[in-house]
Amino acid sequence: MSKQQKCYIPLLNEVRVKTAPMPLYFAHWRGFADNGLIIRQSIAKDLGLNFLQRENVRRGVLTIWGKIPAKDLISSQRNGAEEWLKQILNKINLAIQGSTPIQHLQLCRCTKTRFLAYYSSFYANYMEIVIYIDSGSDIDGATVEHLERSKVDETTRDWKRLIEQLPPEIWIKEA
Repeated sequence: MSKQQKCYIPLLNEVRVKTAPMPLYFAHWRGFADNGLIIRQSIAKDLGLNFLQRENVRRGVLTIWGKIPAKDLISSQRNGAEEWLKQILNKINLAIQGSTPIQHLQLCRCTKTRFLAYYSSFYANYMEIVIYIDSGSDIDGATVEHLERSKVDETTRDWKRLIEQLPPEIWIKEA
């Protein structure tokens, strides 16, 4: 338990990848947008989750993102958060067919909202997945204080209870 208390959760901005800036037409010409659509359709069809995508041409990355409530992720009806997130990653790895797959998913804190997020880059660092998880205040009652005219002070949130139930990293084993 003492190991869990000392667990550092990095900010999402600290772990996000950056590639060379690209023009918007390049994202569509190289097929990033088409691959993102195929991935989102696969996840929606098989797992019932609706994800969105956006191209960030300054960072040179196509982002696939979605939001899952912590209450649903930690639900007793599922096999566990890790197995359910692995299903999402397997759908992505099958859809990209041969490019650099997702090897691990990392839990991160977000600066502007009351969310935790799972993050990973793939497709030779030209695509990324961000799965936002709400603060889980309905599970353990802990809150995040909002400071006026400022970003959310995430250090006021006691993440320990939620982290005990969510894996900090999920590794995908290659067969």
